[in-house]
Amino acid sequence: MSKAKIFLLLCFSFIVGIGLSSLIKISPPFLGGILILGIFLISVFWKNKKIVLLGFCVIVAAVAFWRQDFLSKPENLSPEIPISSYNDLGEASIIGIIDNEPEAGPAAVKYEVRASKIKLAGNAETNLPAQAGVGGRIIVTARKYPRYQYGDEIEIVGKLKTPPKFDDFDYRAFLAKDDIFSVIAYPKYINQISFGNGKIYYRYILSFKNKFEEVIAQILPEPQASFLSALLIGSRQAIPPDLMEAFNTAGVTHIIAISGYNITIIAFVLAAFLGFLRLSRPMIFWLTLLTILFFTALTGAQASVVRAAIMGSLVLLASKEGRIYQVTNALVFAAAAMLWFNPKLLRWDAGFQLSFLAALGLIYFQPILARIFMKQEMEEKLTPFAKRAFEKIKEIFLTTISAQAAVLPVLIYNFDRLSLISPLANVLILPAIPLTMFFGFISAALGFVFMPLAKIAASVVWLFLSYEIWVVEGLAKFPYASLEIFNFPFIFAVLYYALLIWLGFWLNPVRSR
Repeated sequence: MSKAKIFLLLCFSFIVGIGLSSLIKISPPFLGGILILGIFLISVFWKNKKIVLLGFCVIVAAVAFWRQDFLSKPENLSPEIPISSYNDLGEASIIGIIDNEPEAGPAAVKYEVRASKIKLAGNAETNLPAQAGVGGRIIVTARKYPRYQYGDEIEIVGKLKTPPKFDDFDYRAFLAKDDIFSVIAYPKYINQISFGNGKIYYRYILSFKNKFEEVIAQILPEPQASFLSALLIGSRQAIPPDLMEAFNTAGVTHIIAISGYNITIIAFVLAAFLGFLRLSRPMIFWLTLLTILFFTALTGAQASVVRAAIMGSLVLLASKEGRIYQVTNALVFAAAAMLWFNPKLLRWDAGFQLSFLAALGLIYFQPILARIFMKQEMEEKLTPFAKRAFEKIKEIFLTTISAQAAVLPVLIYNFDRLSLISPLANVLILPAIPLTMFFGFISAALGFVFMPLAKIAASVVWLFLSYEIWVVEGLAKFPYASLEIFNFPFIFAVLYYALLIWLGFWLNPVRSR
């Protein structure tokens, strides 16, 4: 067995270990037994390479179990007293710094606060000090006004609570994946102590992002303005609820969500568009990669976006090099490395799941479908321009089908919905997305220099945005455009992926290698 395959197996063993450890809890003695089993297999059967490899895989899986358990405990994340230790002890005064971009909703704002001090207000029955330095982050849900910004140091007076678990959604586990174990809902008051804290570069990025949104709002009417903001920087708060529902029904929400799924699809569509312009393959690769990096920075380079960019870039590399197995190793290693730092991603982060599966779908199934739908006789009768256009539209269609086939159970499981109209919606919309993004960015950039000229340029992007909204709203009105599927059985997902893998081997002419 080659070194590359051994490396792939070890990384995969770590991922499997993380997956199992998120589903079942094992005691330290049992974990020690697994570790001893791996050492036993290596030491006793050291002449049998396959058993030795199995032993190393068992050890790696045991390490994954330990890592999951270690990082699931708040006390291991900070040298200070975890802020979550004070959950459910009544009212408290907490001082901390807003650690991320505030998330504004229709009636409230969510702040992610990194706590530094706490003071209990009452006589709570606890062995903890009533006043202490603490570590950890909390989610504070507050009224929309007054507004506070990233880097503001604030004092919050309210009741610190353990995040709830709902019947259809485990909010506690959802926050725990980001190492957040405490929430405060509508505190008594918030007092700003200072401002300008936090990372300087991130403050500048957010300032530019906010200005970017303001310019878009000045050069375009609604809902085109909020749609363009979502498309370029993933800012969806201002999109009208009825339009958002239409995006969900039509199955095209991915184009307005900065995720691995979104970045991967957009990267492929952009590459297809640049190929239509007959640019060289190296030029297509570098322009698309630079676009991914640019949007990663523009959205604030948050951890979820960086993960998405890594996945999208690896798929792009696979397309450029044509070396599926080497890029598969890189993709699996990237996933294993991300899970080492945050094991909770595998089970609780839908974005991570969609990123990884969409990448695998595009790497493995898009080439298979491309071979099945090779040039037909009708294509030979087309003009050269029409032939190229047809090829690129077909490529976009196959890209969409490949990615959606790979992520379908995860989409249904997480969002309780199956869009039947999604393939058609994607084929009609995705070819226009690169031009929409290009003219949208140019128009917004001109708004920083000369607003009248920006408004003239925005008339072009308005046409593209209006067309895309028209398609989405029109298709969403079709009867049975989407189906609601609640409580999707896990076993169905397992059977689906087993069938998909079998089809991949059966349809792949090099499956025997």
